[in-house]
Amino acid sequence: MVGKTYLRYREAQHAGVLASPQALYCAAGVFRAGRASAVFPALEAVQVVNIKTGVLEHRLVPERAARGATMEVSSLAVVSLEPHTSSAAAAQTASTDLTNGYMILAGYANGHVAVFSSNPEVLHGAHVCKLYALGHKPDTQVLSVAMDSARAIVASGGQDTDITLWDVSSEEPSCRLKGHRGGVVSLAFVPNRPFLISAGADGWVKVWDLNVNQCVQTLVASDSQVTSMCLDSTGMRLYCGLRDNMIRVYAVRAPSSENDDGTTNGENLLTEHGDLARKTNKPMVGLKFSDDGAYLLGWTSKTLEVFRALSADDVKKKVQRKKKRRRTDGEDDEESAVAEDAVAQPTGAAAASATEEIKPLKTFFLEQKIRSATFVPATTAAEREGLQILVTFHNNTALTYTTALTESQVEGASVWTLTDLKTRHQLLDHGHHSDVRHLMFVDEDAGLVTMGKEGLRMWSVSMVNSEEQEEDDETFYHNKEAALAAYNPKNKLSCTGSVEIDDCTTCAGVSSDLICVGTESGAVHLVNVAASTIVTTQSVHVGAVRSVALRPDQSGFTSLGQDRRLVVWTLAMMSDATQSVSLQLTHEIELNDNGLFLEYSKDGKLVAVGLQDNNIQLFYADTWKPFLVLFGHKLPPSGASFSTDGSLIATVGMDKSLRFWGTDFGDCHRAIHAHDEYVTSVQFVPNTHYVFTCSMDGSVKYWDGDNWTMIQRFRLHQRGLWSLAVNSNGSTFASAGTDRCLRLASRTEEILFPQEEEEKMAQEAMDEDAARRAALQKLEDKEAEVGIVGQATTATTDAAEKLMEALDLISVELQRKAGDGDNYQPHLLFRNKSVWEHLWATLDSIRPSELRHAMSALTSTHITALLEFLVETIDSGVVQNYETVARSVLALVAPPPGKTHGRAFISVSGEGVNTAKAIQQLRSRIADGLQRGVDRINFNVAGLKFIMQQATQKDKVRFYDLSKIQGHKKKYNSSAMHN
Repeated sequence: MVGKTYLRYREAQHAGVLASPQALYCAAGVFRAGRASAVFPALEAVQVVNIKTGVLEHRLVPERAARGATMEVSSLAVVSLEPHTSSAAAAQTASTDLTNGYMILAGYANGHVAVFSSNPEVLHGAHVCKLYALGHKPDTQVLSVAMDSARAIVASGGQDTDITLWDVSSEEPSCRLKGHRGGVVSLAFVPNRPFLISAGADGWVKVWDLNVNQCVQTLVASDSQVTSMCLDSTGMRLYCGLRDNMIRVYAVRAPSSENDDGTTNGENLLTEHGDLARKTNKPMVGLKFSDDGAYLLGWTSKTLEVFRALSADDVKKKVQRKKKRRRTDGEDDEESAVAEDAVAQPTGAAAASATEEIKPLKTFFLEQKIRSATFVPATTAAEREGLQILVTFHNNTALTYTTALTESQVEGASVWTLTDLKTRHQLLDHGHHSDVRHLMFVDEDAGLVTMGKEGLRMWSVSMVNSEEQEEDDETFYHNKEAALAAYNPKNKLSCTGSVEIDDCTTCAGVSSDLICVGTESGAVHLVNVAASTIVTTQSVHVGAVRSVALRPDQSGFTSLGQDRRLVVWTLAMMSDATQSVSLQLTHEIELNDNGLFLEYSKDGKLVAVGLQDNNIQLFYADTWKPFLVLFGHKLPPSGASFSTDGSLIATVGMDKSLRFWGTDFGDCHRAIHAHDEYVTSVQFVPNTHYVFTCSMDGSVKYWDGDNWTMIQRFRLHQRGLWSLAVNSNGSTFASAGTDRCLRLASRTEEILFPQEEEEKMAQEAMDEDAARRAALQKLEDKEAEVGIVGQATTATTDAAEKLMEALDLISVELQRKAGDGDNYQPHLLFRNKSVWEHLWATLDSIRPSELRHAMSALTSTHITALLEFLVETIDSGVVQNYETVARSVLALVAPPPGKTHGRAFISVSGEGVNTAKAIQQLRSRIADGLQRGVDRINFNVAGLKFIMQQATQKDKVRFYDLSKIQGHKKKYNSSAMHN
């Protein structure tokens, strides 16, 4: 029997977040000619914003990410893909000319890593998701990402103390490097050399040789921890920010003359080069160089510190002046002569100290808490005369400041310093600067009012029909050519007005213009949001106003204060010439306990007041006489809502429960454990018995109040929720909370079965539990420095089960075919395709990042069958990608990283002999197939080069080499593939 069905809700619009405070990184660059853009982490997305206009150009979300999954960007980096730009300079400089292509690296709080690639000139600004996979433990943040564009290698470091190396070309992880005892806070590739430098919260700086994937040098930079790290533009100096008032500097050894390619031993790659003194003792959150390498920017939670890197001639003059002063003082010795010789030969082992190469210019103190900062590239001649700095703050705002280098005379000597910061651009998404505490639909559902601690915001809601929304959704999430859609105005809420009021606590509205706001000081404001003015203010309560509710007849408001008083207000028109609206106090009620909230019934007969003693008191709305007491919550209640017919009232509380009560006798129909954290709000859908609840666990749940079952769960937010609102016809609901993001979900025409939702939730719970067990289990090779990347999740298990099911089905079908002979009737699955085509389709559907773990879940019988069947599959000619076959065989035979042997499934007799023969046959067939592919590519490349040469000579077409621009790794050496 088919159960009761419902209509599914899907996310429709969102707004309010410019830069989320979770990530301590931002970037800026010239993505288009003459246009500087900034890259911000915005919860689960990466946003590209035009700095001058503030227009959102792109919003990047991985297409492979599970919809509704909790994921938030925790690290960010932008790498230029210019052929002649070194990887370290592209990754570590604050701004670069990115018009020839770039990659955006994003690490997430759930352990995933994403790589977005773009070439504005060729792909017209579209971004392609080159990689999205799990590289760290699911419950740990990815703290740092870096890329070597020359070798197409991405490195990510996380809170799990591991470093993961990724091959962007093959879209799969290479290995995991272990050795740090704290989170890996920063990574840097040494330009044009196979070395990776990592800094961790354990205070260590490690050098890794990527040829052997081993740590070759470990330095103790601090007794506490290293908070930031960066290489200079030349890649010869390493700067480490510490928790004290020093910046530690290391010199990077240059390649020896015998091996200029940088493949020398890296045991002594880094040597101590001195310390830079700072004026504050706060930890250095981040370090970045300018695009020309002349300035170094460091920031703490409240300060910006700018340093100037001196040129080689300036350093030499500075050392000579010091030597001259020592001679004057009679302190000249042999060491000063050695220092002078070292400056004359900067490539020598002993060079000038860090204090002689770089000097502090100025420290700027800002009022707001800083999250990240970067230099903005100059696009005009006027901008090149000074410095432009982009700063993101903890309050969801970003500003650009300008300063200029000036020279002054102090005691007869010239001193260089910077002018005071001047605000140039304000990048605002009109979002709240604090948690969104309350929201409501107004103006016949055409507007939405949100309230934060700093004031009110008015949003214009423009809805789209379900068919158009479904088309946009399909384009956004399932387009295989691009991982994102360009910014779509239909999916964006627009802010139409705001009113700044300090310490807001609650609000309620009578129309799109008049809103009643309660504050922490006990004042009640009547606000005209459209005009951004406060109409009138009344101060009656002693202490904060806990709740404000609109009376059903819209004649006034009722406020609940911390002083245990209920005050009834009536809207009145002033008789003077202004004809303004005012609030008149008409009634006061004293409560026996502290009140938490109040809610009117839709028919205006009852009022529910939540009390601190865990009960809900029902009053008659006209006489304010007590009617019923609803007791049953184990902790104080946090919200209540009446159904439209007035027969039910739903209450939620800090005991994480949802309770349905009858309003006739006050009996509790059902108590449900609704959420994992305390429930903050509940709202009935108008004219139904369906309710929405939201909680501090970040989820919204949809319930049926008649049979007390959960219909649907939404995981739209990254953190806890404070409030939700439902429009008048129930087609849309809005939610907001601590992540400051306002999200709307619309009802579609898709049929929803609650049983399927329960199975989906059970599957997600199994995934989380399996990931947690994998993260906590003790590996046998825990002391090894190289390990296997990724985790065995439910997705890899499902892939292994599908592959084993296909192998079993093929084995049975081959036996039937051999036994039946001429009377053989194929299986229905194999009426239109062969068994080998079915096997290849199943194998090709496994993601490269999940292939190794899927193969490790196969039994020995299925491994033997797979190796033997692969030979027949190749001979049948259905294989379209020999690389997938090669990776599958290597995952079965080759030892994992950090192991000295593979899986022992080959015996000396029986099936082991057949398996060994199958492996030998696969070796020759895969090699032949790869060689045929290389020959075909060489032939096509030669033909394309000839066509390009002919077209270029006629000046009709201009071609771009995508493989070079996107950092494509050439896997097979061939003279025809080189220029």
